[in-house]
Amino acid sequence: WLDHLEGDKWSFRVKTKGEQVWNRMRYFSFHTPKARAFLLEWLLHKFFEKEDVLTPKYEFVILKLNGKNLGIYACEEHFDKVLVERQKRREGPIIRYSEDGFWAAIKRNTQQYGSMDFNLEQATRKPEASEIRPFQDAKIVKSPNLKDQFENAQNLLYQYKYGIRNAEEIFNIEQMAKFYAICDAMNAYHGLAWHNQRFYYNPVTVKLEPVGFDGFGTVVSRHDKLLGAGALNLKRLDDEKIDNLLFINKKFVERYAYYLSKYSSRSYLQGFLAGHVEELKRLEELIKSEFKDYQFKGDDLMVYAQRMYALLLPFNNLSLRAHTQSSTENTRKLKIASFHSLPVEVIGAGPTEQLMTDTFVNRPLLEGFVPRKVQALIEKSLQGDTVTDVRSKHIWEAHNDQLPVSFYDLDVRSSDKYLFFQVLGIDSVYHSQILDWQMPEDFSAAQDLAKDIKLASNEVYNLSEKLVYFKKGKHNISESIIIPEGYHVIFSEGVELDFVNQTKFISYSPVFMNGSENEPIKIHSSDQTGNGFTLIEAEGESDLRYVIFENLNTLNHKGWNLTGAVTFYESDVAINHCVFRDNHCEDALNIIRSEFSMNNSTVSNTFSDGFDADFCKGYINNTRFQNTANDAMDFSGSNILIQKCFVDAAGDKGVSVGEDTDASIFSIDIKNSNIGVAAKDLSVLIIENITLKNCQQGFVAYQKKPEYGGSNIVVQNYWASDIRRLHNIREKCVLQLKDQIIKGQ
Repeated sequence: WLDHLEGDKWSFRVKTKGEQVWNRMRYFSFHTPKARAFLLEWLLHKFFEKEDVLTPKYEFVILKLNGKNLGIYACEEHFDKVLVERQKRREGPIIRYSEDGFWAAIKRNTQQYGSMDFNLEQATRKPEASEIRPFQDAKIVKSPNLKDQFENAQNLLYQYKYGIRNAEEIFNIEQMAKFYAICDAMNAYHGLAWHNQRFYYNPVTVKLEPVGFDGFGTVVSRHDKLLGAGALNLKRLDDEKIDNLLFINKKFVERYAYYLSKYSSRSYLQGFLAGHVEELKRLEELIKSEFKDYQFKGDDLMVYAQRMYALLLPFNNLSLRAHTQSSTENTRKLKIASFHSLPVEVIGAGPTEQLMTDTFVNRPLLEGFVPRKVQALIEKSLQGDTVTDVRSKHIWEAHNDQLPVSFYDLDVRSSDKYLFFQVLGIDSVYHSQILDWQMPEDFSAAQDLAKDIKLASNEVYNLSEKLVYFKKGKHNISESIIIPEGYHVIFSEGVELDFVNQTKFISYSPVFMNGSENEPIKIHSSDQTGNGFTLIEAEGESDLRYVIFENLNTLNHKGWNLTGAVTFYESDVAINHCVFRDNHCEDALNIIRSEFSMNNSTVSNTFSDGFDADFCKGYINNTRFQNTANDAMDFSGSNILIQKCFVDAAGDKGVSVGEDTDASIFSIDIKNSNIGVAAKDLSVLIIENITLKNCQQGFVAYQKKPEYGGSNIVVQNYWASDIRRLHNIREKCVLQLKDQIIKGQ
């Protein structure tokens, strides 16, 4: 780059003549100290030397060219046998990826349209297309022994480039791990570019070793993640990096993490810098004689290394996640996943975070976590489409291809509450609490049902544009009926649907059920398994006339559990002359967050509550509730008007209002029940006329939930007979019984 050609301070490659040497070198380079971040590059070479990683000699000199003083230069040894032998290796070829194709592409781009344009997908710029070449190729070719060694070295680098062989068959893993760990600890990443990498072929081990150099450019940028982030995770291979083969190798990753932990620790770096403090001072003064503003900042190096050290270490209860999928008296079946950037080994389990009672012989090894970059996926997916197109077309596919984490199976004792784990290659032990719920999945019950929506005319209903018309007659329903939003659903009189084998009716559109007294509509389940009749967020008011709902259970599908045999959620409805009987779930009728009216209807023989309305506004007129195992009517957070209703044999309460409900009763008869009416939790119940007969208690008011308060009941007129206890008014509650005020004690 042009930073090597600024002003008179050019860079040079020097080759001595004949057998002459200088400073024990025959080939070497001179460049301005600025081009390699001044003393950082020198310190990097010292680091490599200390840890026995091959590296060129690197020092500072005063350079004169034909008598002209060019000032201070860095002198770097070139790649030949002197470099190798000086560091106690036998002579062997040093090889590289040729940069010729890279520079040829850059030159053409510049000539053609004046820009380097690194985004052009030119094949010659890719490492896969680069030629593998030796240094001192003329000497190599002349020596049959060196030529054989080079061809062996070439084969190894070819295997690395294309991922053909295991990394341990190609490299000295220990040396490679040290090299990458030092680069991470020193923020020295420039030399890791594929065209900057150099390798020595060791003729004894027949493997490659890295040659560390060129760690810094003129501008030093700070990296915010480890080189090994996502190690052992195949999703990492999506990144176009030459070192992928290394970071999916367990032994390499283990040694890399070990050395990075060592090299980035404060104690190690302090000792390393202390060993060079005098040289650093001398060289800093030398460099400042020309570069006046230069200052070596050892603290910056320490801070950066500590940043890497912080990334290296996981967090208790966060970096490893364990979900309980199922459990028995003796065993928990877990799904576990790692959210740490480096691989972790699960080493044992125990009842507390301080006590590991079970040590695993076969330790699960979890790959490093690779975050899914949503923004990058969006940008990649756009390709000229609108954002709406992307969301509906591309993102879902990208999401499925790149789910962020994989969960693995693990069985532990039922008494184990914690897992213990280590980062691969590091001895420190961390813990994570076992969660008592299942792992998250790319699934919801509603989505699962929605995928089966197949609206088409059949023997049960006709489909015409946005109209679904159910045919008169008896129909056995063996497949669930699910109707999306935007339709009108019409039942003619005389329609009978028998839901068997846990089939269900779910509509996101309003229904119009127009039965008659002589030919009512009947929705039932002959095997008592029908999963209910459910409307959800149906826009517009549904109309139910002369409909019988019988023998139904409730919606229960893969964790989607409702309480009503018939359910309306955010779906307004008018109910007239309808029957709800013999249900096998908590509520015969459940209406939620809706407006409703209910006239001339019957609710009977219920498993629990007859009618449960939550957060509703509604009107109930001339309706009979009989043989309800729990409450006949139960309202919470609602505004309700009741008129001319009859309750017989409520297992608990005839009318129950709670959670800030306002209810008015104009006339009602309640008999043979446990409690006539009950108000709780800031509710107000106003009764104009009520008849109570054969009940354990008449009027009850209390506070059930601490976040609410007491309740009030106002009774204008009442008739009571065979009532064991007329009123039971608790603290903070008030009953006005005609002219009598009764306050809770």
